[in-house]
Amino acid sequence: MNWLAPVYIYESNLIVEFLLPLFLFISIRKPIYFSSLIAAIAFLRPNERFDLFVPYSYYIFVLSFLVLIFNIKEVRNYKIEWDDKIIILFVLWIILETIAFHPSNFNHNATYCLMNIFKYFILCVFLSNKKGVIILCYFLAISCFLICFEAYFYHFTEPENSPLWQIFHGVTGRIRAWGLWGNANETSFIACIGVASLLLLLLMADKKGLPVLMSIFFIPVHAIVVFLTASRTGLGCFIILFLFLGLRVKSKAVKVFAVVIMIGIIIVAPKLTPEREDKDASSRERASLRSDAIYLFKMNPLFGVGFLRAQNETGGMAIHNTYLQAFAETGIVGGGLLMFYLFSFFKKFYKLFKLKTNDKGISNINGALTGIFICGLLYFLFGNQLLSTMFITFFALIKTTLHHLLNASVTEEMV
Repeated sequence: MNWLAPVYIYESNLIVEFLLPLFLFISIRKPIYFSSLIAAIAFLRPNERFDLFVPYSYYIFVLSFLVLIFNIKEVRNYKIEWDDKIIILFVLWIILETIAFHPSNFNHNATYCLMNIFKYFILCVFLSNKKGVIILCYFLAISCFLICFEAYFYHFTEPENSPLWQIFHGVTGRIRAWGLWGNANETSFIACIGVASLLLLLLMADKKGLPVLMSIFFIPVHAIVVFLTASRTGLGCFIILFLFLGLRVKSKAVKVFAVVIMIGIIIVAPKLTPEREDKDASSRERASLRSDAIYLFKMNPLFGVGFLRAQNETGGMAIHNTYLQAFAETGIVGGGLLMFYLFSFFKKFYKLFKLKTNDKGISNINGALTGIFICGLLYFLFGNQLLSTMFITFFALIKTTLHHLLNASVTEEMV
């Protein structure tokens, strides 16, 4: 059969070319909106998708410095915390290690690490309050929905094996998003981040109308996308989000909502999830890659094989484990710094738990956030995401929300 050239539902237009950059420029004096928008743009990746007159990376790089200059007071008021120091040391270790042992990779590694850590701190500096977290969640919820909806739309509207169907399914038949997220497992976690953002909005926003409306339309699409990816990790993450919502949140209405979603998952998931012929082979491959990562670490335990170089040693295959990736690529020092970074979040959750707030709102958000955090830890156990856009955005969301909750709890105790 002769197929016509694919026409995408997302095409480059005046909004993408001019209005979004204009909004970025206008929001220089409103860093909450600027920071949230660059997080959404980092997920949507218009540079990769469209032939733009001027790439967004140029806008964002220049405008980010202007944001820091125009809002220098907020920058100075930001208190560098223990986890900030750890992630900075981790990036410095990667750069020094690259200079010493892999100088040919310096430009790429330095650009990759510094740009991502720069975005991370912009999010942390300007969004560590209630309004900041809410605006970030709105932008993330919308960007994740746009990413997932495209694949969802073509799954149900395109004939099987048409060019568009193949782009969004691949040879395995598992649904996947476009471009950077053209992997079923990553697509499933994008959907989970979208749902996590919606759950935080439902619990944090003072006006519930828009979050409820978005959830009614967005969550079913995300759920179906997770099922169609046939990702075991994605489904596990999705279940964890609502399991913790039901177990930890005190609101009866929220518990009923979580139970209804869980029952829906049990009923619908088996009907929509495609049968995976590669399931056993995938498990064996993952086990083999974990063994390869451990072997690479043992071969060079102090420095590792070099940041983003493990694939060169595994026949081009990603390790599919962010924690083993850190040890294999950056050695005991880099891997240890990553573990300390993650441990700092456990300390914050424990500190928040010890405060024993009487504010049900704070307690409910903490319960949902705990599930979101564990969901991320599970995904990174099976994903290759060390210092990636997904990694830094996820942990910026956790950090800013925790910062708000801790400040609100301390204020309550003082009162």
